[in-house]
Amino acid sequence: MLGDFSYSNPTKLYFGEHSLEGLRKELPAYGKNVLLVYGGGSIRKNGIYDRVVVILKACGKEIVEDGGVMPNPTVEKLYEGCRRAREGKVELILAVGGGSVCDYAKAVSLSAYCEEDPWEKYYLRMEDADNKIIPVGCVLTMVGTGSEMNGGSVITHHGQKRKIGHVFGDNVFPKFSILNPVFTFTLPKYQMTAGFFDIMSHILEQYFSGEDDNTSDYIMEGLERMEAYMRELGLVISVRELGVTEDMLDGIADGSFLMEGGYKTLTHEEIVGILKESMRART
Repeated sequence: MLGDFSYSNPTKLYFGEHSLEGLRKELPAYGKNVLLVYGGGSIRKNGIYDRVVVILKACGKEIVEDGGVMPNPTVEKLYEGCRRAREGKVELILAVGGGSVCDYAKAVSLSAYCEEDPWEKYYLRMEDADNKIIPVGCVLTMVGTGSEMNGGSVITHHGQKRKIGHVFGDNVFPKFSILNPVFTFTLPKYQMTAGFFDIMSHILEQYFSGEDDNTSDYIMEGLERMEAYMRELGLVISVRELGVTEDMLDGIADGSFLMEGGYKTLTHEEIVGILKESMRART
């Protein structure tokens, strides 16, 4: 039985081929200094970086660069990002990338002005964010985790061999997210497939666990159609739109697969894909 509930998601979404124009609408609400967060540099090669920078400059923003965010971002990278945010006096963190980049941006947003060690406070003791939080916006380039519209953030500590996720409250959610399916066209088939495995893992773990809920089960059964589309990973906008939309639904909750592979160098998507095959082989 569904029962009584209230639902709110504070993240404003811009979806579609022209959704990047939403960035131009959102930026005036924030201060001048923007921390531009991204991964290994692919957005520089595919032109997304240039498009974002043009809009930032047109809106009069000063850019503080913070590239090199790795899959499963580390606590050392978090400390570096906090330092950049404070020194640059940033008033908005703009994450351009996939789930790890979004996770990292949220971690920096709530850790930059934390008076304690944020790893200890937020990831070991699991305390709520009670200090100044820098607002976050996301430009999604890779599907998988749904991090662009939730309060979750996962950080890895190689020294302790731990990978810990903390789902924070509404104050940590991205204020807005740009979801342009065309941005996924630059991804290799392997990486897009990995993202679909990630989405499927979170759908299945919710389907086979928790309370009986016919409504959400029916939604998940509908999303099962994604398996058929995984074979059509060419430059087909309808397929990429499906992937980005399912990424949004998947991001409502992450579960048991999240921490598997903890501190390994494989991406989260690769780990869950391997686990799925292992589970299927045993059944």
